[in-house]
Amino acid sequence: MEKKHELAAGPSIQGDGIAETTTAIEVFSGPGMSINLRFCLMKEVAAYKAQQGQAIADPEQERDVLERAFAVAHASGLERESVRSFIQLQMDIAKAIQHFHCADWLMEEDTPRTPMPLSVVRAKIAHADESTLRSIARKLKTEGGFSGADKAAFMREIQHEKIRDRDKERLWATVKKILLHSSCGAS
Repeated sequence: MEKKHELAAGPSIQGDGIAETTTAIEVFSGPGMSINLRFCLMKEVAAYKAQQGQAIADPEQERDVLERAFAVAHASGLERESVRSFIQLQMDIAKAIQHFHCADWLMEEDTPRTPMPLSVVRAKIAHADESTLRSIARKLKTEGGFSGADKAAFMREIQHEKIRDRDKERLWATVKKILLHSSCGAS
């Protein structure tokens, strides 16, 4: 019998529909939806690491995530270094979420359920990260920046149970620092 993978909050991530889901998110909303999806996947990452006895922090994986983000930023017309603080903050919050889940399991004297394979989860996270950066680039290219309404939508879209309002504010501040590459410009 196949085990069902459930998340505490956020959209369904089962099956191969992640590409379609994140593409729809990217087309119909701002970056908050794909950021929320990324954070929802952290329960799977935490469960896998707990099951395997791995540490939450994985500096090599973080370097890989940052390098992929730089490549996506460049391909999307974003200034490479302007995405660094945003990506790093996402990773820091993601690690905190993983710690929260592990602490919950310890307090409940419970073990996490069987997680999805880490390679599958990481591919979904990478797709969500790519969608986030492309969404930001599109907004900067078409409208030149973000409005107050964009901020309100961003705050609503990030609904993960472990994310505090101040985390959302910090994320928003780093999104606002992302710049188009000098060869690009708002139309």
